Amino acid sequence: LTELYPNVGDVSIELEDKAPANIMDRYITPLLSPYESSKHRTRAKESKEIAADVRSWLKEQGYKKRFHLDEVNVVEKGMKHNKADIMIGVVSSDYQKAIAAIKRIETAFEQTEGIKYSGNNIRFGPKEIKLRINSYGEMLGLTEESVGRYISNLYLSRKIGTIFDEQELVDVKLKSVNYQNTLEHFKNLEMPLKDGTLVPLREVCEFDMIESLEKLSKDDGETTFFCYANIDPSKTTTSEVLERNAALFETLKQEGIKLKFKGEREQKETLETEMLLATALALVLIFIAMLYLFHSVRKTLIVMSVIPFSILGVYVGHDIMGLGISLPSQKELM
Repeated sequence: LTELYPNVGDVSIELEDKAPANIMDRYITPLLSPYESSKHRTRAKESKEIAADVRSWLKEQGYKKRFHLDEVNVVEKGMKHNKADIMIGVVSSDYQKAIAAIKRIETAFEQTEGIKYSGNNIRFGPKEIKLRINSYGEMLGLTEESVGRYISNLYLSRKIGTIFDEQELVDVKLKSVNYQNTLEHFKNLEMPLKDGTLVPLREVCEFDMIESLEKLSKDDGETTFFCYANIDPSKTTTSEVLERNAALFETLKQEGIKLKFKGEREQKETLETEMLLATALALVLIFIAMLYLFHSVRKTLIVMSVIPFSILGVYVGHDIMGLGISLPSQKELM
């Protein structure tokens, strides 16, 4: 059990080595490695299956609600947000609207097959009370400025002067101690009017509870909230996940939300042009080198004709292993 930073901690679970799953693990590997031992290789399940079981158990126990936690996540190795397969930035001048969009994206990810884990970088602070003067308050001549000034004088210390003691200047501040810090007492607070009469705050104001934010993240100079997810490569790819949720992304854009696609998609878009140029250059250099050796264009083309078969082998290998073509696969292919 460790505390990563204030109010955030984690519990690490160390798993036994996985039991031999094939002939290579069972017979060949122990012969090649003198340190290999099957003594502790007793785990039958994959780590992702165990993680799924733990998530289900935590949900059944209701830990998030019982202990008033903001998030309860089961994170596998290599699944933190800075290494996420999918990372979507949400930008809006209305923070509450951006947070609502993040929640909609997370809900969509939870319903998408192949998503192992999803989360966000939103960190909520204490709740805030936003006051709005209603029509009755406006009729009595109250304004948000006058109400705010009166409340701040009651609950906050204010400087009323400065005196000089035997050593230095001292600020004299005044703070009321007769007001309880409860929402019900706050709503019943009596507000003085110009004619000297008092009126309860609940009668002249509307109260809205707003989630405040502990910190804001900047990306290219814009306040951005991020939603991230990691996928199971044996079931889906990042492109497929984004295509399945394309309708939601389009709806959010029409509502005035700006989306930034990071993670593998951002790298893929950046790499596409570089890969095309690198491929063309590599083929030209290979052709020149082969031509220099064989002194024959025909023989050079015959030798180079096997290159498409190597690409085919990559696809066949991924299909046999149950993996999708991902960005790392394309890098290795190049």
